[in-house]
Amino acid sequence: MLCTIMERIEIVSLFLKNNYSARTAAGLYNERYPHKHLSDNYVVDLIAKFNETDAVQSKRNIENPIRNESTEVAVLNHIAMDSIVNIKKLSDISELNDNDNDGRVKYYDILSWRIDNG
Repeated sequence: MLCTIMERIEIVSLFLKNNYSARTAAGLYNERYPHKHLSDNYVVDLIAKFNETDAVQSKRNIENPIRNESTEVAVLNHIAMDSIVNIKKLSDISELNDNDNDGRVKYYDILSWRIDNG
């Protein structure tokens, strides 16, 4: 079942208000929203995630971008056309992610070279 963040918060609230009972929380939720079917297991999994991360929001799956020549050429062309390049613009163009340290070092080197050589 796919729940919004507000629905997940409501489920956690029902769980806490009903003596930490997943079955009761699921039953009350299903009574309020008869068109949806919430299982006990979903509540148990949601509470486990909540206890582990203190959040009901799902983590985004961030993968390293696919590196290809056209992306690198686009970044280099952008740097060549605009000598004042900030990191935000560069990361938007190059599709860098937070965990892409090698890519960041490479583009930092390119920017440093560009600044030093005018």
